[in-house]
Amino acid sequence: MDRPGRGGGSPRARGWSPRWAVVVSVVGALATLPVLVFALTLIADDLGSTGEKFDGLGLALGGLALVPVALVLLPFAWFWARGGRPAFWVGAAAALVLAVLTLLEGFRIS
Repeated sequence: MDRPGRGGGSPRARGWSPRWAVVVSVVGALATLPVLVFALTLIADDLGSTGEKFDGLGLALGGLALVPVALVLLPFAWFWARGGRPAFWVGAAAALVLAVLTLLEGFRIS
């Protein structure tokens, strides 16, 4: 039996999520696109190869490149779903590190 005034069955209240933080999280998530496209290209290229040409290296490197993307997108997904300062700051810090490393590296992998 629900107690009056408790709003029984209502969805969980969202935590901290000001508009500027939502904008920063969307920009941070979009900053992962170059790495995500690079990783998916490596994976697709390797899986499209057959016979002697398939060595699994593109699959391994592509999968490895997906790890930092997941480290950015998972906290942001938590933030978008439930809000909260820790999820935002972890995602923002991970996005910043990924963006700086991407710019410094400049995709010199050949």
